[in-house]
Amino acid sequence: MCPLGIADPAVLLAGRAWLRRLFEAFPLPENLAGGIKTFFRLARRSSGHAARALKKYTGKTPCEFINAVRLEYAAAQLLNTTRDIQEISLDCGYSSLSYFYLLFKMEYGLSPRRYRLTFFRAPAQIMFPHPDRIAKKKCRHSCVVSQPV
Repeated sequence: MCPLGIADPAVLLAGRAWLRRLFEAFPLPENLAGGIKTFFRLARRSSGHAARALKKYTGKTPCEFINAVRLEYAAAQLLNTTRDIQEISLDCGYSSLSYFYLLFKMEYGLSPRRYRLTFFRAPAQIMFPHPDRIAKKKCRHSCVVSQPV
């Protein structure tokens, strides 16, 4: 099952090319901030028809779908970048940081900050460990050799 609640998108959406295109286009970063207006513009169907079809195939309302896609993008950004949490929330289309925190915690069980602290490991930390974490020892030729701990 995909994060959007679709058991098998290819099977469920067969014959619904417009809905499949919508699922591919909406998660793009440039569309996330547009919210419901962008969602219906991309659907190129009446808002009622698009909402009914979405509910039929995913079990989600347009707002639930949009929030799920936004939060999935935010979680990926938190894990893969060092960008500021407020910047990520604004990119996702949330003008209120507290509302973003509320939705994120409801979805993932952790605040965005705690999620990042728990699961994120910066590439720089892997390649260049903190100087306090480097063990210095002498080799047999009296040279000082640094090794990550």
